Amino acid sequence: MARKNTWSAEQIALLGTDTDKTVAGRLGKKPATVTRARIDFGIPAFDPSKGNQHKWTDKEIKMLGNVSDMDIAEKLGISRNAVINARNMRGIAPPTKNTAMGKNPRVPITIRLPAEIVERLRAGGNITAQIECAVNKYFGEIS
Repeated sequence: MARKNTWSAEQIALLGTDTDKTVAGRLGKKPATVTRARIDFGIPAFDPSKGNQHKWTDKEIKMLGNVSDMDIAEKLGISRNAVINARNMRGIAPPTKNTAMGKNPRVPITIRLPAEIVERLRAGGNITAQIECAVNKYFGEIS
C-alpha cells in the first residue's frame, strides 16, 4: 500500500490525470510505483475517451491561484482535485491566504505617519518593537 506520508497532496492530485507512465515522468517515480499508489488511493486510471474533462475558459483559468481551489471547485461543480490538477498542469502556484481573500500580498502599502512617530523610529533600537508601538499608538490596537 502507498504510504500517504510519502505522497504530497499535489502528487496525489496528479494521479489519474494522465497515463501512469506520464505522471511517473513528471514526479520522477517509476510507473509501477505510480500505478500502485493510484490503485491504493482509489483513483481510477486515466481514460481520455470518457470526455468528462472540464473545459477551462480563460475566465476560469484566471481564478487559478487567486481563488481557493475549493471555492473554484464548488463554483464550477467539479472536484477540488480537478482544480488542483488544472492549476498544477499550468504551473500556477496554490493561492495564499491573502490572494484567496482577494488581497494581493505583492503590493506594498504606504502609510504616512506623524513626524513624532517617524522621529521615534529613526532613534534606533529594536525597530520591530518601535514600529509596532508606533502603529498601535497611531491606529489603535491592531488584532
